[in-house]
Amino acid sequence: MNRYILIALIYLLVAICSTTVSATGITQSDEASSGAKLSTISNVFVNQFTFTGNKAVPAEELATVSGKYTGRKLSIEQIEELRQELIYLYVKKGFINSGVILPDQQVENGIINFRVIEGRLAGIQISGLKHFRESYISNRLRNGSSEPLNLNSLQEALQLLQQDQRIRRINADLQPGNTLGEAELNVEIEESSPYRMSLRFNNDAAPSTGELRGDLSLAHLNLLGFGDTLAADIGITEGALDFGTSYSIPVSTYDSTLSLYYRRNESTVTEELYQDMDIKSRSETYGLKLRHPVNRTANKEIALSVAGEFRESHSWLLGRPFSFSPGEHDGVARVSVLRIGQEFLHRDSSSILAINSTINIGIATLGSTTNVNEPDSRFFSWLGQFLFLSRVGQTPVQLMLRTNAQMAAESLLSIERFGLGGMNSVRGYRNNALVRDNGVNSSIELRIPLLQDENGWGTIQAIPFVDYGWGWNADYETPQPDTIVGVGGGVGWSIRNRILLEVYYGYGVNKVHVNSRELSDQGVHFQLKAEVF
Repeated sequence: MNRYILIALIYLLVAICSTTVSATGITQSDEASSGAKLSTISNVFVNQFTFTGNKAVPAEELATVSGKYTGRKLSIEQIEELRQELIYLYVKKGFINSGVILPDQQVENGIINFRVIEGRLAGIQISGLKHFRESYISNRLRNGSSEPLNLNSLQEALQLLQQDQRIRRINADLQPGNTLGEAELNVEIEESSPYRMSLRFNNDAAPSTGELRGDLSLAHLNLLGFGDTLAADIGITEGALDFGTSYSIPVSTYDSTLSLYYRRNESTVTEELYQDMDIKSRSETYGLKLRHPVNRTANKEIALSVAGEFRESHSWLLGRPFSFSPGEHDGVARVSVLRIGQEFLHRDSSSILAINSTINIGIATLGSTTNVNEPDSRFFSWLGQFLFLSRVGQTPVQLMLRTNAQMAAESLLSIERFGLGGMNSVRGYRNNALVRDNGVNSSIELRIPLLQDENGWGTIQAIPFVDYGWGWNADYETPQPDTIVGVGGGVGWSIRNRILLEVYYGYGVNKVHVNSRELSDQGVHFQLKAEVF
């Protein structure tokens, strides 16, 4: 952005040399008489300065600059000094191609008028595009270049665009236009590949269907050139198949997005104790979501969202429909829910703070499950998520604090309950070791670099942690234990931000009865993730 400093100086120099009243070459009287032309005098008594054409800077603020020049006799040179101060005020505020001129005029009652020309962006020239439509880029830059043109706002728009993962690099050059007060913006963009493929293998699935899980994720981040994303993923365990797809498209130049999504899970219990019972289940989720960032800068974002979901689950025992949880009808539960979300994100060079809140309102519609004294689709709950990641002082050590919580006003159907346990919850326990209506899980961990070789072996970190989980039911008695605590450590190995290996051991302080002894039941959790492209 150093070019912008040079451009600002150029504009300031142009302004200094632009049209003004000068004593050179003009026969002038020593002092003005009422109604005399400004170009015919060398001195004038000034009572007031007025301004026309100013919108970005109010007249009151301009008057604070001009006030020290009123109530006394001024030379043309002194009036020119004031004009330069007014120009500098505009430039200091970021209006680098705005200017102030002093038109020739009749001086009446000691009143002199300055004309303000507030600059604008006349055009945007974009090069280097491969997948993006030009309108996607230009519309977002126009958000930061409304009249009058402000360099600070334009830089903010460029920084926001640079944060788009579909863009690798932006070079921008602001040039004076052909007309006074106009500028041209030349933008060269180098796009990232819109194709994404990742593989993941871990032991964080529910042991009842096989804890070892493999995932494949595919995405096109710019399908039609509008910044729209089509994504799909599939996950497989010994007894489960999970599939999901989504499509999102921006619906405004401020990155409001509309998303459609679908997910389906089919599973068969494979734990030895239950294998002969032929326990099967299937669940599906259909969703539509609208998200809008209400306040967005390069370092901060506040967003609101609203989503409508329809969820359905079926379960069978020995080939027949069977209800395993309260509220189900012959193994079937249906939920229609409205989710209202609030998001806050702040980041700087050394820390990230993210706070998400979701209000869930169950609605009895679309054939949703309704009951008299048991859980059904009519419910109210709140889900909160908190994440803080920061460098510790001036050291390379990172501190991470994480909390997830759900509060429900009444008992919930099983597909809406809160799970505790697993690598992303409370390490030292299997995935969903506890499932309750309400729950809180918190983690604190340090990430201590052991090796940092970004061009070779990558980064290796030691990760000591303490995880905590507490869950309870709203109306029904809460089985014990209701609290689980995991204490331990792990190692993370990242190679060029493309391959990540994580291995953790957590000691479960509170024991939970299980019917098998998988790796996660023994406190061992691992994950291998590869970003193929």
